[in-house]
Amino acid sequence: MNALISRKLRADAVILRNMHEQKKSLKKLRAEKTKMLAQVYKMLVLNLGRPPEEFQWRFEDANSVVSKIRTYSPKSFYEEFVNVDLRQYVDIFNDPSKEYGKHYSINLTRNIRDGDDAHFANVKMQILKDIAVKAVLDDEPIWFSCDVGKDQSREHGIMAMGMFDYDSIYMTDMVMTKAQRSLFRESVPNHAMVFIGVDMQKDKPAKWLVENSWG
Repeated sequence: MNALISRKLRADAVILRNMHEQKKSLKKLRAEKTKMLAQVYKMLVLNLGRPPEEFQWRFEDANSVVSKIRTYSPKSFYEEFVNVDLRQYVDIFNDPSKEYGKHYSINLTRNIRDGDDAHFANVKMQILKDIAVKAVLDDEPIWFSCDVGKDQSREHGIMAMGMFDYDSIYMTDMVMTKAQRSLFRESVPNHAMVFIGVDMQKDKPAKWLVENSWG
């Protein structure tokens, strides 16, 4: 579905750009865009079903008390149970190949033409860890992105650098610093997950509990 919708959007983009080159008015371009989005909506409905305007929901709390069934709209559910102002959050990042304490943006990471590129404050790893620990211990999950293409075992549900001794197997040295891995694109963030727990040993984080869409 995602691939077909992406193809549809790109095909529509060709039409819109051609119309723009033909000096069509902004009103006509927006009218054509509305028709195109209606087709995209139709594709989504055919695959996922029509989104409900209202739904009924109840929950069981930590004391095994089940709430009464109530009716919500998506917006009213968000306002009651989420109600987070994302404008109050910032992205922090650790990239030792770049100067700390600076604000950076990543070129061409925007989702729409007139949108903003992804941007972040580059901080030392200890600052990042301290903020994550405080949030998790306050029962606030922390969204993060990382490179999941490195040392991991899906079978055991573990991700840890150095868990496999490739140097001994191949009898060669492949050691790189994090700054070097970043500069030579040996490692890039490619997957998002959420920290939901931390194992503190001697007041320091030893390992993290991660919620992942893989399970």
